[in-house]
Amino acid sequence: MDARSLLRAKREQAKIEHPYASYASGQLKCTICATPIKDGAAWDGHLGSKAHRKNIQRLKAEQEAATQAAQRPAKRQAQADSDEEETASKKRRVEEQPGARGFPANFFSDPSRALPADDDDEQDEEEAPATAPASAPAPASELDAEWEAFQKNVINADLAAESREESFARATVAAEPELLEELPQGFPAELAARRRAAQAQLDEPPPPAPVPEETEAEKKRRLEKEEKELIMDRILEEERLQEEADNKVTALKARLDLIKRQRAAKQKAK
Repeated sequence: MDARSLLRAKREQAKIEHPYASYASGQLKCTICATPIKDGAAWDGHLGSKAHRKNIQRLKAEQEAATQAAQRPAKRQAQADSDEEETASKKRRVEEQPGARGFPANFFSDPSRALPADDDDEQDEEEAPATAPASAPAPASELDAEWEAFQKNVINADLAAESREESFARATVAAEPELLEELPQGFPAELAARRRAAQAQLDEPPPPAPVPEETEAEKKRRLEKEEKELIMDRILEEERLQEEADNKVTALKARLDLIKRQRAAKQKAK
C-alpha cells in the first residue's frame, strides 16, 4: 500500500468532532440533515452543500420563532403590570387632589348656606283660609334639607343664568342694510358721470389685438421655409438611421472576430 492510500485510510479513521456530527450506529451522520456520510473526508463537502445550508437556516428560523413565542407572554405580562401600575398611580393622584370640582365639606348640612325662603311662599301662607285645619308639618330629615339647599344654590342659579341669556337674545335689534350713494350729496353731476365712465372702461376687457393679413410674398416665404425644414428633418433622420446601421455592422464584425480568435485559441490548445 502506497503513502497516498495510507493517508486516505488514516483520514477515514479519524473521528469527526463537530456539533452536527453523530456516530450513533458507528456510521458518520449529520444530525441536521439526517443524512449518513460515507467517510470523514466527505464531511467538509457536506457542510458546504446547499441542502445543509438550507437546513441550518431553517433550524435557526425555528429557534428564533420559538424564542419569540416564549418571550411574547412575558412581554404581555410586563405590559399588563405596567398598565396596572399606571392606572393605580393615576387613581392615587386623583384621590390625593382636593375636591376642586366638588362641594365643600358640610355644604348641605350648614344652615348658614341655605337661602332665605321666598316671599311668594309667605304670601301664600298668609292668604290661606283661616278655617282650614293647620296640619303639623312633618319634621324634615337631614337628606331633605340638603336636597333643598342644593336646588336653591345650584339649580336655581343655572335657571337664572339661562333666563338672563334669553333676555339678552330677545333684546338684540336687527336692521336692514342701508345702501349709500356713490358720491355724497352736493357733488356736481358731471364728476359723477366721469367717474362712472372711467369705472366702465376699467370693467370692460381689452379688445383683442388685430391679426395682420398675410400677403402672397409672405405666404410663399413661409411655405418655402416649411419645405426646407421638412427636408432637413428627413436628412437628419436618414443620417441617424445610417449611423445606427454602421454601429450594428461594426458590432457584428467585432463579435465575429472574437469568435474567430476563440476558435483559433481552442485549436491551438488541442
